[in-house]
Amino acid sequence: IDKGHKHPQFREDLKKLYSLAGEKMIPVTFVFSDTEICQEVFLEDVSNILSSGEVPVLFSNDEMNAIRGNMEKPAKAAGVSFNP
Repeated sequence: IDKGHKHPQFREDLKKLYSLAGEKMIPVTFVFSDTEICQEVFLEDVSNILSSGEVPVLFSNDEMNAIRGNMEKPAKAAGVSFNP
């Protein structure tokens, strides 16, 4: 993240992070320091991640449906109840 990073770019980066960790099951570490706070709204997103594990309205309905479609088969194979 550089000083020119804007909130929409930050949210796209978060989407990539969630995709790596959730859909592709790749272990990731999210490191965010005070020097990377380009806009205060970044803190709200990070606070949501820390408190609930999600960022409200990060994904559109179409994106969520695609994610659910990608996760249904692996969830069932792992014996996890899948209720979209």
